[in-house]
Amino acid sequence: MIKLFKQRENIQAKKDKLYQEQLKNLEELRNSYKKATAKYGNRYFPILDLEQRITHVMQTKGNLGEFFKHEVDFFMQLIQKAEAERLDKENRRKIHEKIEEIMKSNSEKIRKYPESVFPYPVPQEIRHFSGAITAFLDEYREIVEILFRGTSLWTKVTVTLSELDRFYTRGKPGIFLHHYLQNFSSLPESDMDSIERKILQTGGLNLYRLTKTMESEVSGLSGNRGDQILQVSYQRFPAAYDRWNGKNIPEILEQIIFSAMSIIEDFRLVDLVNHSFRNDEDINR
Repeated sequence: MIKLFKQRENIQAKKDKLYQEQLKNLEELRNSYKKATAKYGNRYFPILDLEQRITHVMQTKGNLGEFFKHEVDFFMQLIQKAEAERLDKENRRKIHEKIEEIMKSNSEKIRKYPESVFPYPVPQEIRHFSGAITAFLDEYREIVEILFRGTSLWTKVTVTLSELDRFYTRGKPGIFLHHYLQNFSSLPESDMDSIERKILQTGGLNLYRLTKTMESEVSGLSGNRGDQILQVSYQRFPAAYDRWNGKNIPEILEQIIFSAMSIIEDFRLVDLVNHSFRNDEDINR
């Protein structure tokens, strides 16, 4: 009898020990939830819900060992989800910071160009973009005409210059810009983005077309570069005479190309105009 009693005591002691270990495990689980909540927030780790599940299993005298095992598995799943969300937020934050850094850098690049004045609200990028094309035309239109009038490329050059003229804003905006920008500030954001993209794409593409014409002319000029000197008539083009007479023609063309490509690059239009230019070539084949 005494032996049986001691066996029962030993069994109960083991049960008590196991129960205390299980309670300790549950306390560690609570602490894990608290630490996870401090790191990830309460969204994935509501401690109140955990306490309700613990209370339920205790009241129903459920298997604490199985309960703890399932809870640990569930907790690890929550950790994975929370960590994935944290990394996603961190990546998005880094991307956002990078975008802001790029935008700041781009803003500094475009501010070096003149800013066109409009009689209604217009995005800063468009004001500087039209100002950049206006300044480009003021500087190079006459020399382009001198170089290409009467050549086989003149028709193509004339069309491109006419397209760029739609961005010319000395005095007042032309019909093209006025049509798209007069009610710009009252449009939905999606329409604003679409119009801004169209304006930048149209202007950038025509600058790019002009550079391609210039490049074909540069490659077509052979022989001694020193012999390819521009002779400008002072009577017909007094301003151009002072600026360009006696200059090397390939170098003039390269200067025009550089100025046009600088605008395209500074306004982040390289990929866009390349894509549009390739599409144009495919259509014209």
